Amino acid sequence: MLIDLMELLVKIILIMGAGYFFAKKKIITPQVKQSLSTVLVHIVLYFSILSSSQQALNTEYLKGILMVFLASSVYYAVSIPVMLGLGKAMGLSRGKKEIFTTMAVFANVGFIGFSMISEIVGEEGVLYAVAYNAAYNIFFFSWGLSLLAKGTGKTQKVSPKDILTNKMLLVSVLAIVFYMLPVRFPAFLSTTLSSVGGMMMPISMLVIGAEIAEMKVGDILRDKYSFAVSFLRLIAIPILMIPVVKLLGFSANTAMTFVVLSALPAGSLNVIMAQEYRCEPEFAARAVAQSMLLMLVTLPVVIMLVKVI
Repeated sequence: MLIDLMELLVKIILIMGAGYFFAKKKIITPQVKQSLSTVLVHIVLYFSILSSSQQALNTEYLKGILMVFLASSVYYAVSIPVMLGLGKAMGLSRGKKEIFTTMAVFANVGFIGFSMISEIVGEEGVLYAVAYNAAYNIFFFSWGLSLLAKGTGKTQKVSPKDILTNKMLLVSVLAIVFYMLPVRFPAFLSTTLSSVGGMMMPISMLVIGAEIAEMKVGDILRDKYSFAVSFLRLIAIPILMIPVVKLLGFSANTAMTFVVLSALPAGSLNVIMAQEYRCEPEFAARAVAQSMLLMLVTLPVVIMLVKVI
């Protein structure tokens, strides 16, 4: 396990390094990076999710899907008010308190999470990640967006229709439905899905490397509130989740998936929405960049802890 983990970490660093190098050489320009991100989020991720539905039906997997969805829903329902209270205790101003909350609560599940889980756990883990991501979408596009609007002195009501028509949520539900059906796609179709879905990790790491190349490391490392986000996202939350999944009786792969998804850096979607709502987008960008860099150190430690505890 340790050797496999180190190989995965080296692979991640090398691909991120390639993204950094080609961005510095102006081969991966901001326009190319944006195009890669669009392809990843709107094509490759969907293929990866649908590919996970083609495994043999297993009642234990169905149980794991339900447990992950319920556990992640409870996590979001509890952590949002807790982080809001923490932000208030830290004396954060309006706007920064709200974006601090979303950054600390909502990890990079879609962009990094699926690729990591695919590499660490395999397609079974992707199914559990689909369930986790469904809860993410429900809470982020309702409570999360309402917080960002509140941070700028506005109010925003999100209707159930807005949540239920979210494309990522629809694809996630579709994948679970396909998984529960007694038939599977023809071999040529399932192979196509897995081939395209397999591009998740390399493309995401190239984009992250290119993003880091555009940032000033000094600014990233001097932001004390970004360090608070990184500590919560990468250390405190996953450490708390380890005894929880053990207490709830999660299987090894279900526990690994849930804890790894809880140990990821702050989500890039926070930055996009912070820019749209004009709610401290610079702070959001610094926190995402810092937590991405620190993840290279913290994630292997968290994975080993899940294995030994």
